[in-house]
Amino acid sequence: MAEAEAQFGVALPDEYRTFLAEVGAGGPGPALELTSLREIDGRWGWVWENDEDYPWLLDPSGPFVETEDWAAEQIATLRAAGHEPTFRDEDDDYLDDYRKAFGDAGDGTWHLERGRGAIHSATTDAE
Repeated sequence: MAEAEAQFGVALPDEYRTFLAEVGAGGPGPALELTSLREIDGRWGWVWENDEDYPWLLDPSGPFVETEDWAAEQIATLRAAGHEPTFRDEDDDYLDDYRKAFGDAGDGTWHLERGRGAIHSATTDAE
C-alpha cells in the first residue's frame, strides 16, 4: 500500500488501509466481490478473485467521473469515437453504445472511464 500511495502521491486514511489489509486482501465471497490492491506490470489496480488478467488499474489522470455530468462525458467520448449514442440504460448508462463504438474493448473502456478517480472497495449482488 505504501508503494501505491507513493506512486500516486496520496495518503490513504488509516481505516481504509486496515480495510484493504484485513478485509480486501482476497475478501470473502462470492456475493461481496471484494477486491485486492495489487501491482501488475508496474501499475497498481484492483483485482477480483486473484484474476490478474482483468484488473481495474488505477487511473489518477482526472477527477472521479461518475457525477451528475457523467452522461454528458459518456456522450462526448462516444462522439469522439465517431459513434452517435442511442439509448441511456438506467443501470448501465451507455454500455451498449460503448460496445458498438469500441468493439471488444467496449466493456473495458466503459469500466475504466467510469472508475477514473475512484477507489473501488466492494460491490454486492444482493437482491
